[in-house]
Amino acid sequence: MAAKTVPGKHDRKILWGISIAGFVLWVVLAFMPKIALNCFWFQLDKEEEVKRVESVLSQLGTFGDMFGALNCLFSGAAFVGVVYAVLLQRRELHDSQQATQRAERALGLQHRLSLYQNMADHHRHQEEQAVRDPLLRARSRGRERAFAELMSGLLRESEAFIRGDEPTAEQAPVYYDHPARIGHLAYLYREERGTLLDPQEPFGPVQELLLDLAEELAALTELVRDNPAAQAGLLEAGHAVNAAVQPQNLLEPETTEEGVRAFQVENADLAFHSAIHAAANLFPAVDVPPRAPEAPPAA
Repeated sequence: MAAKTVPGKHDRKILWGISIAGFVLWVVLAFMPKIALNCFWFQLDKEEEVKRVESVLSQLGTFGDMFGALNCLFSGAAFVGVVYAVLLQRRELHDSQQATQRAERALGLQHRLSLYQNMADHHRHQEEQAVRDPLLRARSRGRERAFAELMSGLLRESEAFIRGDEPTAEQAPVYYDHPARIGHLAYLYREERGTLLDPQEPFGPVQELLLDLAEELAALTELVRDNPAAQAGLLEAGHAVNAAVQPQNLLEPETTEEGVRAFQVENADLAFHSAIHAAANLFPAVDVPPRAPEAPPAA
């Protein structure tokens, strides 16, 4: 950082000398006519000389008055110039502020795009690694889809920003087809549910529906981060999916097959019920079916 230049004693003397000389010159010029008339060199002895000098001074005064309008013209022009300069400076300041705002907006879009790309890559890698955990694999796949969709929307927003087509109003949140897919999965679950009460029937088809539901729930959870109420419903559905797909983590080892199946059905019902209500709150066109009758209690 450069040090401030402090004027020395010699510079201050020069500055004071110039100021005093200018003040003295102004006083001399202001009082020059009076000094000249009172000086003995300008003493007039004859009345004719006095009248002649008065006539000359009168003519000079009249001649000077001729430039009064011109002085007003130049004064007005100077005022207009000052106003124009102020307006130009204001416009330049406004343009500079707009350029700064656009630069900040472009930097923000670039940062968000990089963040979404990194998150999509992270969940893609997590999906590839989760070979033995179907729930983690499904959720990672759903989050990867969500960040890919966010990137797609952000690219459209960036293109509009480059064209100068800025939105005039706040844009409604976009949930893509996830609420509709949850509604479709709930419909398929209602078709399969009748076979679940028999422990001899395979749970695999319903488990596939639950894994697909987990994928949609994970994607929607990323898309509704600004909606705590919707996130609460989605998280409740996600916990129920965990319990239905992996009941062994919550039940005692001695639980009978009938008890395990009843526990799975109960939580599957809760998962789809919570998910369909959360989807309907986000997208009212989703059909909300009546809740299925409760399964027998787990033994």
